[in-house]
Amino acid sequence: MDGLRVAGSLLVVFCLVVAASGEVVDEQRTTDVEALIQAAIDKGIESVTIPSGVYRIPHREKKEQWHLIFKNARDLRIDATGVTFVFTNPAVGGMLLEDCHNVTLRGLTIQFDPLPFTQGTLVATDPEGLWYDLKLDDGYRHDVEYFKARLAAYIYDPGTRLLKPGTWDMYPKKVTRAGPGVFRLHWREPKKVEEHKVSMGDLMVLKHSAGGIIFLARCSGMTVRDVTIHSGPGIGIQEAGGEGGNHYSYTVTRGPAPEGATKQPLLSAGCDAFHSSGVKKGPVVADCTFEYQGDDGVAIHGGYDVVVTGGKSKTCRIMRSHVEPGDRLRLLDGKSAKKKGEAVVTKVKHLGQIERDQTATIKSLFEYFPIRRDYLHLYELTVEEELPFAVGDIVTSFDRNGSGFVVRSNTIRHHRARGILIKACNGLIEDNKLEDITQSGIALGPEIAYWLEASFVQNVVVRRNTLRNIGMGANVAYSAGNPKIGAISICASVPQGALSGVRENRNIVIQDNVIDGTGVAGLLVSCAANITISGNRFLNTHQMDCAQAGTDCGLDPTAVIYVAESDNVVFADNTVSGMGKAGKNALVVAPSASNVVGGKEGVRLVK
Repeated sequence: MDGLRVAGSLLVVFCLVVAASGEVVDEQRTTDVEALIQAAIDKGIESVTIPSGVYRIPHREKKEQWHLIFKNARDLRIDATGVTFVFTNPAVGGMLLEDCHNVTLRGLTIQFDPLPFTQGTLVATDPEGLWYDLKLDDGYRHDVEYFKARLAAYIYDPGTRLLKPGTWDMYPKKVTRAGPGVFRLHWREPKKVEEHKVSMGDLMVLKHSAGGIIFLARCSGMTVRDVTIHSGPGIGIQEAGGEGGNHYSYTVTRGPAPEGATKQPLLSAGCDAFHSSGVKKGPVVADCTFEYQGDDGVAIHGGYDVVVTGGKSKTCRIMRSHVEPGDRLRLLDGKSAKKKGEAVVTKVKHLGQIERDQTATIKSLFEYFPIRRDYLHLYELTVEEELPFAVGDIVTSFDRNGSGFVVRSNTIRHHRARGILIKACNGLIEDNKLEDITQSGIALGPEIAYWLEASFVQNVVVRRNTLRNIGMGANVAYSAGNPKIGAISICASVPQGALSGVRENRNIVIQDNVIDGTGVAGLLVSCAANITISGNRFLNTHQMDCAQAGTDCGLDPTAVIYVAESDNVVFADNTVSGMGKAGKNALVVAPSASNVVGGKEGVRLVK
């Protein structure tokens, strides 16, 4: 038997069965879809078909931080066409797939009930900006005790119901009840409405971030196709670790209004639509639609680990670990990101957890790096050859950053943060449509300054993409400390805020892209070498009052194209038209750049 369908003789659980239309049909003992899938895994059956319908999936304590967990599945097709899983605890994640290979999941729709966010209209503020009052929309959650930690708030235009240009991300320190159906959001620092481009009557989402929606841990050869995610407390689909080589074609979008609501949701997934970390072979993300989520569209990267012991040696100790035996380890200076050496890893040993103030060394590192609690695991690393380790250096596996990725023919729009964020090598970004994104549309290069995400980007082609209305959020347009000022940005940031002088973003082609409408610049090239920029059209840049953008990083926000800290940059057949008031120059080459060719004839200002 090569297929398996739900049968009444299988194990059962109590759950609510709902017709595809959403109408409650019956509350009864129904088939346990978890047992069905697990039986196929255990018996080595090739395919499972789940009957159409809406299944409310409870969270059981034995499942820890997930509603569903499946491990060690091999060569399995799961057809969930016409099926909706409703996860019922937004404080935990949806579904975990662990150590699986060659599994196809298709047709499934996922949502959370209750939603992991609420929304409403701003109706009052403290004159000093210490709090805002949010009148909640009917039908959206009003249990103030849910909103205690990991909170974020975003401002939406009441006319378009899209993120309001020029507004900041906001992070309340606490939420209290100001009256029936009204939350009061208290800020860590005063947020006067005139300074934050907020008006009473604007819409706001208040979210609590928690577990992911679908998580693939150490999986390979996976396919996710025709899946739709309507809501969730974290990342839409995340893959982490393992051999990789997975394929994705799915949708993240706003879901139906909750019961009792008259207004549609403003938010879809709470965090990134897609996130890949530490996989050996990069993903193929193609023909997807990602919209209205609370963070990046596509993020692909490895990780940096912080060295806590020094000396020339074959061993060192690090906080957290993204490396495996057999990997090529790169050692970088933690302040400059300059490469210090490379060796093959022979052994990785977990030594246990540590505390922030366990030693003076650990404490000092916390003052420099943004180290979070999940980093507090100590490992001993052994390599084949001696390396000059120093406390505060960083190490990364050059073999586990998603190299070989493809991001093709996706629509990514109407969300905060970055559209496509790449810190990987040997990849292709082509034929994507990006629109209405608050920060960079396409960003290439490591983030040492905040997330400790690797690596420098090498051997990547970015071509035939269309980017419209990019970088209109305050986090780019009004931020002096954000270096990613371009709709397309190549850079590397280090903890002290300046750009790294290391030019290791290499062999990148930016070709035949259309950039139409930006808050600041069209293109930033920095920390790079051997860059070819040809056939691109830059239209209607500098639509925001962006005089301060990137200035703390030494950038010039008045240029459509800005080149700094780079070598061997070639321009050909690029055009610029329609600069806004803040734009002054089509191309600016900083003194720190060298061997920039074709700038005069290769970047033409046209009417």
